[in-house]
Amino acid sequence: MDIWRRVLEMYGKNLRPQPGYRMVFGSGVSDVPYEWHIWEDKFSIGIYIGKPSPKENERVQRCLMEHIDEIAQALDISSTDIKWEEPPGTTRGSKRMSIHYSLSTSPFEMGEKERNELAKRLASEMRKLEKVTKKILQRCH
Repeated sequence: MDIWRRVLEMYGKNLRPQPGYRMVFGSGVSDVPYEWHIWEDKFSIGIYIGKPSPKENERVQRCLMEHIDEIAQALDISSTDIKWEEPPGTTRGSKRMSIHYSLSTSPFEMGEKERNELAKRLASEMRKLEKVTKKILQRCH
């Protein structure tokens, strides 16, 4: 929760930190939130596509994929670094677009300075993703 509190303060989102490895917030398109994940050895930023039907999810995914080079360029990564997943347990064909970043130290073992740096990076990378995809998502929904 400490990391999420820091991330949300740096990001400027008026959200309440939740316990767990995942934090989500709205994109302005229903059933398509932005999300952060943190694990022991990596973190990710992404977009969860959880529309009511598989066809809608595929449509939003295809639309985002048409802009994959633009998204990758804004994040200063290769388009092959953007991963598409079907989250486990989905019954509506939900999709997830994720970008993973390695961590050299587990968040549980990080000191104060390292936690601040991680929170800064989580906020910074999400800002880039949100900036490049906001208008795309509006057109895709």
